[in-house]
Amino acid sequence: MKDIFKKSLKVYFLLFLANIMSFFLIISLNVITVAVSTENIGYVAYGTTDKSQEPKQLYTHYYDQGEDTKKAEFENNGYTVTTSSVRSNPSKTATVVSKSISTVMCVIILFLLIYNNLWKYGNIDRTGVKYKNQKEQKYKGFIVGLIANTPALLLFAVLILFKNAFAKNFPVKLFGLLNTYLFDFLNLISANTVFGNIAFWQVAVILLMLLIVPLSCEIAYYLGYKDIILSEKFVYKKKDTV
Repeated sequence: MKDIFKKSLKVYFLLFLANIMSFFLIISLNVITVAVSTENIGYVAYGTTDKSQEPKQLYTHYYDQGEDTKKAEFENNGYTVTTSSVRSNPSKTATVVSKSISTVMCVIILFLLIYNNLWKYGNIDRTGVKYKNQKEQKYKGFIVGLIANTPALLLFAVLILFKNAFAKNFPVKLFGLLNTYLFDFLNLISANTVFGNIAFWQVAVILLMLLIVPLSCEIAYYLGYKDIILSEKFVYKKKDTV
């Protein structure tokens, strides 16, 4: 059991690393989505004067309002006017596609980080069971992942149990920020929902998504236990098709 806890701690740190990588991935994809699926619809005007060089927001102008007459007025009153573009919101389709892609990519990052460590763990156990009379534990990988993900599961359980008390106004989005690999997915199914308004189906779906970590650990462990090397499978398959 000590060995399992030690391995779970390793997975916990890998999960932390996956969250950091997911954070930067989500930001990057969001920038790309905004650039591709939105357009300039206006600008915010800022002004400075000789007395104050700190920019002050003056007004917002949208192109569909026609000609901007305020800019000249502020300039006549001694302001130096600069503008910052205002872009339209991404379409619903673009948002769903972007967040779906980022969620899949975040889960892949998570799995790849866990894979090598748990594969070796399973492969070592394969040798132990085969030659050293070690007891077989088919779901050892799942247990490791479940323990590693205990902080997230416990937090989720507390938020659900007290969703009508102190957790009433706790945003689901904030829980997603603490589990960044699920951030975009939680935004898709809950938007700006707080735990006080969370629906049963949302609870069930989030709980299932939190099982990604133990399931990933179990898959990697099982492949190692069966001595299955995925890279070799893909390489040989590619050679056969050539």
